[in-house]
Amino acid sequence: MVSDQPLFLDSGNTRLKWGYKDRTGSIEDSSELTALIRQFNISNIVLASVTQKWTPATLSGLFPSILVRSAIVEQGLDGLMLAYKDESSLGVDRWLNMLAAMHHSPTGFKVVVSMGTAMTIDVVDSNRHIGGYIVPGLLTQAKSLHQNASALPMVEFSGGAELGGNTQDCINHGILRSAVALVEATVAPLAGQAMVFVTGGDAGYLSNSLGVEHKVNRNLIFDGLKTYWLAKHRDG
Repeated sequence: MVSDQPLFLDSGNTRLKWGYKDRTGSIEDSSELTALIRQFNISNIVLASVTQKWTPATLSGLFPSILVRSAIVEQGLDGLMLAYKDESSLGVDRWLNMLAAMHHSPTGFKVVVSMGTAMTIDVVDSNRHIGGYIVPGLLTQAKSLHQNASALPMVEFSGGAELGGNTQDCINHGILRSAVALVEATVAPLAGQAMVFVTGGDAGYLSNSLGVEHKVNRNLIFDGLKTYWLAKHRDG
């Protein structure tokens, strides 16, 4: 039987991730995607993409019988009012994470932190996006240091934000400490009234050192895609 539940796809800067019902995973190539579609007997796909590697045209070309919908940032969808005057310049991943945060916590302040190639922070007051920050992600910062200061080694993150006792730890812990400080400084003016959501591939590193109450949800973008799909399905 053909499934009426969509396959949600998140095409980020490093990989293609999928969500279907309560299952998630990642895909390396089109053959794996084909196998997944056959396994779940998918009839429609909802895509969020920040790259040109996976687009609606690409997916429609590969799977002409499947309905492909691309999530596009929309002012006011599900009540979320955006700080950006030009909403098309807001990353769809950030928008979907905010939609998900609103779904989980409809009132009060939400601080949404995504830890990936870039680290992004967005603050939402009930249904109003106040604004945010974008800085290089943990690994992006480490690569930049290594590429621009050849004497500094490339590090692998292992957690910890205390003072480092060797060069690797000084880099590792310094980068993480700066990320922690930015989140805590963002949350501090909200006087403990904010629900903090941490998501993304490097969420665990931040979570282990973060000194404010927070929730880790690695599938936040899929919650957002589901919220988007239900809103569009409801509106026809």
